[in-house]
Amino acid sequence: MNFNQASSEKGFTLIEMMIAIAILAFISLGVFHAMTSSFKIRDKILTEGDFLTRIRLSIGMISKDIQLIYNPILMLPPEPKKTENNNGTDPQLSGQNYRQESVDGGNYWGPILDKTGIRAAVFTGNETQMSFITSSHERIYRESPESRLAKITYELREDTFAKGNLEGTQVFTKIEDINVFLTEDNVDDHKKVYPILYGVVQLKLDYYFKAKERWEKRWDSQSEDFQYSYPDTVRMTVEVKSEGNETYEGVYLFKLEVPNNGLDTSF
Repeated sequence: MNFNQASSEKGFTLIEMMIAIAILAFISLGVFHAMTSSFKIRDKILTEGDFLTRIRLSIGMISKDIQLIYNPILMLPPEPKKTENNNGTDPQLSGQNYRQESVDGGNYWGPILDKTGIRAAVFTGNETQMSFITSSHERIYRESPESRLAKITYELREDTFAKGNLEGTQVFTKIEDINVFLTEDNVDDHKKVYPILYGVVQLKLDYYFKAKERWEKRWDSQSEDFQYSYPDTVRMTVEVKSEGNETYEGVYLFKLEVPNNGLDTSF
């Protein structure tokens, strides 16, 4: 073995090692910073996605309920024509089936409209609340004694549990009652409350009256102005804030699936 040759071979000096460690440290810091930024962006995208998804699901729920508003007036039989042997009355609509129109129908049902016992369904609304009967209820259990009809109320409530960026905001709430034919509204234990939209900064509802071509701030189907009709369009203007302090503003229009006077049969 040549000891002179072995002793002439050199390794890394201390300075070279320190430079290599410094370069590796800078590269590691860059990778760490890039990964941290990526995770922050991912979390922000997920948070914003969840925020917008909640809004979309809430709007879809409201839209479905309004589209399927129950309108029993469309089931009224046509008025019989007067003939020589008929003065315009139908004997089948008289007698025991007839009840007085003065019977109280509660906040959701109007008076009896004819001798078959058909009641008018009532729509009431103001700038932060609306109530009506819809046929959008889904029966989950086959043997459950439920129908597709439900009493629905949407209203804006104070959010007493809001914290952080959501403190001081409100929650838009859906109240559903499947015991739709009970006319006494204060004795029912079937009501369920669903908070559907948190972080509401402001919300406003108004109602389009096509017959008069104007928007109304209030609607009451039992008043003389509306005479058991429903809004042709419901407009909701809303501003919502998320926990991450993102804000969203939107205007939504909800229309009835079947117009007040039924579908046009001329086509």
